[in-house]
Order: sequence, then structure tokens, then C-alpha cells
Amino acid sequence: MITGPLQLYDQSLVALLDGSRKLLDEAKLTALLLNATYVPDLSAHATLADVSGFEIAGGDYHRRSVTGGAIQAATGVAAFTSDAISWGDPVTLPPAKYLAICYGALGTLAPESPLLGVMDLAGSAPSVEAVRSSFRVTPPASGWFTLSRAA
Repeated sequence: MITGPLQLYDQSLVALLDGSRKLLDEAKLTALLLNATYVPDLSAHATLADVSGFEIAGGDYHRRSVTGGAIQAATGVAAFTSDAISWGDPVTLPPAKYLAICYGALGTLAPESPLLGVMDLAGSAPSVEAVRSSFRVTPPASGWFTLSRAA
């Protein structure tokens, strides 16, 4: 599935601009799926502790590493992209509404691990799930998100 874009949490946007975190194409990132009871708060949510209570559980679900991070540059815009994130094929996953990306390597996340952004996977639908099928989230052609100069 292709959805997007990834909405950056405010603290991540500041960190990208002030250089307080590793460059995204060098950072270790982990993807997790959140259920439909999560309500994104881009201003207030900053760490894994803010979203971990909404992480789905059960079936074949497990967090996934975000691999192949790259910056794509064009005139007046830069985008962050990566490889598609796959949970498997076939796989059974409980209903999920959001993809969250967190700074930190798979298996090393802690409650204070910073969040990067969140993406609505289902749009106006209540959620998406997999029942013995593929579950893969592909970044939009323009990247997970873009930064551009003002016109």
C-alpha cells in the first residue's frame, strides 16, 4: 500500500533543522503500527512512550527496521525516502490505522526514543489489516516527507 505523506512530530522537525539528531540517511529507524484509538498529536507527542500504548499486538506483528534511508534532492526541495517496509507475505496482522517511525535500531528502543513521524494508513476507513496476505507500506513517490523552500 502507498499512503502518505508522513506527518512529522514538531520536535522532530526542530531536530532536523537544528542538527541535534543524526542525518536521516544515516539514522537507525524503526517502524511500528498503531491502532485506531490513537489520536495523533503532532505538538505534544515526542517519544515512544507517547504512542506505545496504542501499538498493535498479536498475529504475526513485530516492529520492523526502516532500511535504505536516502535523501532525494531536486530544485527547491529535498525528500526523505526508504525501502518499502514489509511485515511479510503471507502474514496475519490485527487492524492498524497508523504507521509511526521512531529513531532507534530495532530491539534497542526505549520509552524515551524520539518519534519521527506518523502516517494514516487507512484514510477514511477505520483501519487496515492482513489475514494470510501481504502487508507492505511503500513510501510515496515523492518520499515519506519533503522539505521545500518558501515561494
